[in-house]
Amino acid sequence: MPTSLLQVDPEVYDTPFLRLPEPHSDVIIAAPRLWDAEPSVEIMLDRAQGWITRVKNASDEVLEAMKINEGVFVDGCPVRHIIKLQDNGGHVFIGDVGISRSYWADIIDTQERQERLDENNARPSGDSNIAWQVGYYLSPAYQGRGIMTAALRLLISGWAIPMMNAHRIRATTFHLNEGSKRVLEKNGFVMVGTIEDYKSIDQEMAALHVLEWRRSGDA
Repeated sequence: MPTSLLQVDPEVYDTPFLRLPEPHSDVIIAAPRLWDAEPSVEIMLDRAQGWITRVKNASDEVLEAMKINEGVFVDGCPVRHIIKLQDNGGHVFIGDVGISRSYWADIIDTQERQERLDENNARPSGDSNIAWQVGYYLSPAYQGRGIMTAALRLLISGWAIPMMNAHRIRATTFHLNEGSKRVLEKNGFVMVGTIEDYKSIDQEMAALHVLEWRRSGDA
């Protein structure tokens, strides 16, 4: 039966969270709030309001599923916002780490991609054959401290394995982003492919690395 490490403590934060281990115990991964849109846009340069609404809805669905069907595998993780807790009781939004069913962005052929999506999305929650995908970002001010490596490790070992029965997790990163690639490799991801000339970045075509994590003991 899945056992959740999720903490609920309003004195620490006003949504459920997972706490990173030492030396990063002042960092938590928390369920999103609608008013987190403003700090997220400063980091992401994204259409933050629509994004935060989508991820909060997904978080709420997982939390509700846990209430209705306690003790069964869930289809995602309700926490994703990386929050730095301050000594004065405040907190700062510093990044995001999320996991969802793979969207197969590395599959160029649209028909093949749709077939992969349909097959993967049809699998029931807890199916060991589901291909998951992680994505993450961290404010530059907090990079280089091991925070993202620890956050991704906690997401996998503290949630994806025990609560989702994850056996296969995919990730992609552009070839120039060595920091992101190192985060993945430190968490057991291995390179499974590279797509050359995947996307134009700063008027130059960039290659996309595809990495995968397999649960220990799986072929």
